[in-house]
Amino acid sequence: MWIVSMWIGLSLLRRMEKDYLLIAVFCATIALMVIDIISLETLDAIFKENREPVFHTVSCGTRTVQITDRKCAKRLLYLRRVERHDCFRQYGIFNEVADCKLLQYLIFIEKVCPQSLAPAVLENEPVGTKADVIQSRSVKIANRTRDIQGLLAKLKICGHVCDWMRNRINSTKSHWFKAANDFFANTEKYRLYGKRRQLTILLHMGLLSNEHGLDFGRKAFAGGPLGELVQWADLLAVLYYLGHEVVLSWSTDRLREILIDKEKSFNTCKRALIADLVFTDITGINQMRRILGTIHFYRCRMRILDVFGTEPEFNHPRYCRTNSKCNRWGGIGLDPRQFFTQFPHTPDNSFLGFAVHQAVDEEVDVNVERCLLYGKQLKYYNNNNNNNNNNVGTNFLDTVRKYFPDMHATMAKNEITSKTKQLPSYVINHGAMNQKEFLELLRSSRLYVGLGQPVEGPAPLEAIANGVTFLNPRFSPPLQYHVDKPTNRTLTSQQPYVEMHIGQPYTYTVKIDDNTELNAVLKKIKHSKPNKKKVPYEFTHLGFLERINAYVENQDFCKEQYGYDISTGAIWRNPEMTWPPLSSLKIKLSNKVESCASCCRRYNLTCDRSYFPIINQETQFDQFGFECTKFKTFPSRAPRSNSGTMEDICHAPSIDRRTDSCTIQNDNLLMSCACVPAPYIERLCPCRGYKPDNIAMCLHCE
Repeated sequence: MWIVSMWIGLSLLRRMEKDYLLIAVFCATIALMVIDIISLETLDAIFKENREPVFHTVSCGTRTVQITDRKCAKRLLYLRRVERHDCFRQYGIFNEVADCKLLQYLIFIEKVCPQSLAPAVLENEPVGTKADVIQSRSVKIANRTRDIQGLLAKLKICGHVCDWMRNRINSTKSHWFKAANDFFANTEKYRLYGKRRQLTILLHMGLLSNEHGLDFGRKAFAGGPLGELVQWADLLAVLYYLGHEVVLSWSTDRLREILIDKEKSFNTCKRALIADLVFTDITGINQMRRILGTIHFYRCRMRILDVFGTEPEFNHPRYCRTNSKCNRWGGIGLDPRQFFTQFPHTPDNSFLGFAVHQAVDEEVDVNVERCLLYGKQLKYYNNNNNNNNNNVGTNFLDTVRKYFPDMHATMAKNEITSKTKQLPSYVINHGAMNQKEFLELLRSSRLYVGLGQPVEGPAPLEAIANGVTFLNPRFSPPLQYHVDKPTNRTLTSQQPYVEMHIGQPYTYTVKIDDNTELNAVLKKIKHSKPNKKKVPYEFTHLGFLERINAYVENQDFCKEQYGYDISTGAIWRNPEMTWPPLSSLKIKLSNKVESCASCCRRYNLTCDRSYFPIINQETQFDQFGFECTKFKTFPSRAPRSNSGTMEDICHAPSIDRRTDSCTIQNDNLLMSCACVPAPYIERLCPCRGYKPDNIAMCLHCE
């Protein structure tokens, strides 16, 4: 002890003048007294263990749970001593309640306590499966809805910006009702889905808000883009018919009203989540972040409607910064499957789609001389004339007119100015029409004529569904149309889906500036019988309903050990499972310079990124009879300079044929179906089969 005291005193003497000798001696004496009080063993334990301070302990059965989080302990102690609000009763918390029950509530509902405490808290409680919880009626059941009026009333509150969607839902309600009947009439499916937990689902349509700037809602009746509104309307209808609680938001003010707790009192329930799932768009997720400050609690519960898709390289927060295409659309860092596309063009994302109305019982006299131009804005005709890829001008329409002289259009007339090129005088332009009038005109036509734009829209499918042939302009070379979107996809035609998945005689893909090819195709259509109506199953009302239900019931990006109901606090144990089922996985080896999307397509399969973590293992290379000279793992840090390219980091798991070395991916966000590797790389690809005309659903998926 004295040695330590002397050392302290001498140290101080070296730093001070002689006049401060008395102060130094005094400090040394104080140090000696402190050391006498605290043993050297205690000091050694403090410095060596570096333990977190324990602010409170709670007894849970035979376990003592130590709370090392200050906020958690503070909230627990506060709720223990105050008179709690009646809202706590819905979570089974009454006046006399054990601390363990309060702690359970704070872990799962308010989320102020870390979930790492959950195993200890629940050790002595019988925690069953989600099916057990549903069977015990501890949660609300999602009983199918038979009346759509409740949803229409919610959309009426939304106002004029929702009018187009409300009209669509109201006009198609009989089709949704029939689809729901067919879905639940199946005995096996009713056994699976007759008893489902009712989810609270927030749908925030950022594209309708004023700050989006495109005014989708109001322009829908005047030739504005409808693809996004079609998706939102059909999604709303399906979730409502499936029996879930649908919460609508269409502006930042409305979103703030929903998300921000106005109750200032601390003795009330402070739920961390107001929804089990959140469907929104890129604009919407940015608005949520600004309102909440962080989307941390909602991150794994987000579902982003993304018409054109987001590829992994543009989703990765770090890598995205090195790419000029990373603008406000990219760098979000979600699991790529949380982006929901309009068509199944990006296998790294989830295919949402929409429903196409097929007029089964409505017979219309078809005018075999009539054709209708695709596009509701005059700019599509004007852009076509100035497009280097399709410099066709009026000559194209002149050629079409030789075979189909009764030519019509539905282009908004309010866009016509001195700078816009007029349609030829022989085109009968009806201007913007409502959906009913447009469908009547479409059904009376023999041919629906694409002009090159808009690309990847829903109208060609509507035409084919009503027996009208679609003339699909081919892009040669393929067109990289989405230059400002987070994707490198190129388009081979105006509507690649109908080109690849439907084909002749329902659609003819033709290079429209090649007169010889164009005349041959038009002549063939002219002398063919009108087509029967056709809708791919995945675009029927039933196919769409099945797909959305499968996503809601099976997709889980939170990967938590325990599931919980945000309305009742009921808890269940989550199973360790993969969806789609592991039995659907088929591992294939790509060719050089081939993406996994293309590789799987060669085998009539689809790439499914859900399986990447499973095949991203050293043992998976053995099945191809390949002996790796060495294994290397790509670092999780993406390149910080432009020297790095995506093909350098996104191809793993893969084989380098130059060195016969094998590579494992260390960053799940960079696992990519779309990635095209360097010429010396062959990729291991996670493929699976799918139901006919239903690519999102594997053969054994429900």
